[in-house]
Amino acid sequence: MLVKKLAKRPVNRGNSGSNASVTFRPLPPPPPPDLPKRINSSIGGGGGSDHCASSDIDCGGGGGGDGSVEPRKLLDFLRGEVWVIPLLVSACALAAVLVVFEIYLVSKSLASTPSRRHLFLGQTLMLGLVLCCATAAVISLKPTPALCAASRVGIGLSYTVVYSTLLVKLVFLISLNSGVYLPATYQGLLLCFAVLIQVVIGVQWLVSSPATVLHLTMESGEVVSSCDVTFRQHILGLLYVIFLVAVVVVLAFKSRWAALSYIQ
Repeated sequence: MLVKKLAKRPVNRGNSGSNASVTFRPLPPPPPPDLPKRINSSIGGGGGSDHCASSDIDCGGGGGGDGSVEPRKLLDFLRGEVWVIPLLVSACALAAVLVVFEIYLVSKSLASTPSRRHLFLGQTLMLGLVLCCATAAVISLKPTPALCAASRVGIGLSYTVVYSTLLVKLVFLISLNSGVYLPATYQGLLLCFAVLIQVVIGVQWLVSSPATVLHLTMESGEVVSSCDVTFRQHILGLLYVIFLVAVVVVLAFKSRWAALSYIQ
């Protein structure tokens, strides 16, 4: 319609009086209907991330149709601290080494030793070390009431398993040096009772003071979450572990004079 109206207008001739040719240019097509604003963050060398920060722009992130997941979302379950990644990597690496070493020991013992009663304390010690690695991994996660309760019980329990095993082993060596052989049943009961004491302490702590999460607001406005446990409560929960460490140190000095510690 607009082109027809323009065609009916008179032709403007120049001062020279010659016929001037008129060229009609088609008008641009009307704009398309409103479409959702989308910006591809892969174009422009990361410049799209600045546009994605605005609330009125949909960047199509978060694992769209292609199933991609932003790397930052994979770390949302970790604490936002510098020490988290080194701690988690070290714990996983140590746990993997312990598992491989355990498989090696079991395979060697199955092939060579008919009696495997002596492996009982060694396997328990390995279990305690794996529990220490698992507790370290739990501490690196963002705190929740369940994780706070697990860290409370796990820290004391893992140390108790380790030092209770060493305690039973040293008691066995000292009694063997004095001419008394402690059967495996006695060793198992002694280890079980030593570990159950710490379990009772942990359960009583959770019953008297349930695990909660404390949210702190920093001066910069950032909200930091942590387990609502004081340093004094942690020390009180580890008093039994400190007692076991002291007893193990005393027995270790006493067992130095055993005959080659009976290859233990």
